[in-house]
Amino acid sequence: GPDFHFVKARLRAELGRPQEAVAAFEEQLSERRFTSEPAAHYGLAFALNRAKQFVRAESEIHLVRKNTGFNPMVETLAARIKLDAGAVAEATEILRAASVRLPAYRPLQYAMVDLLQSSGQHAAAVNLLLEQVKNFPGEIKLHSLLSKSYAALGKRLLSHQSLAETYYLQGALVPAQEQLQLALKAGDGDFYAMSRIDARLREVRQRMAGRQFMAQILLRASTEGAVADVIADSGAILRETH
Repeated sequence: GPDFHFVKARLRAELGRPQEAVAAFEEQLSERRFTSEPAAHYGLAFALNRAKQFVRAESEIHLVRKNTGFNPMVETLAARIKLDAGAVAEATEILRAASVRLPAYRPLQYAMVDLLQSSGQHAAAVNLLLEQVKNFPGEIKLHSLLSKSYAALGKRLLSHQSLAETYYLQGALVPAQEQLQLALKAGDGDFYAMSRIDARLREVRQRMAGRQFMAQILLRASTEGAVADVIADSGAILRETH
């Protein structure tokens, strides 16, 4: 499909210095050496944007749209060109219109978050991210982006809490515990926020204790040479203690 060719063109457009990338795509188009003409124009638009030639980049996007119709990858690049040119409102409108047509296309949501954060609209970014977290609570990147915007807004407790969730979802329990402890010390949260963090901290510590217990069991098993028996015994012990 066209997306495959667009991805390849973008990778080429990111190589080397911007002017070199521009020249490479211009040569492709002038000599008609391409597997996909819209993708070649897309790559040129990307390269031109890197070179800060925004008017020419927008002209190339127009050609891509003319040949392919609506495509979220094209709309995302169109918005990026507007944003880099300083036209934040126009960039926002492009992404909003695209999101209406494809509300389930996640890259558009991430592009909107990037736009909001890049233009300092962190409160709006938080609102959008919280909507996404409701639907995808286990998506690590969402919590990482939330932490960034909370930090920019000076909300220290929420920033540490979101970063803790990022680590927790990756299984990195020690830094998750550290971030939760920092959240408790931040001093800018209410009773309910503190209670939620305290509960999460207890959960993290329980998981850490469970890992330590299993590590001891496996060490015992490796020295005694009866892995299955030792694990079975440990399971019985755990059941008796819970």
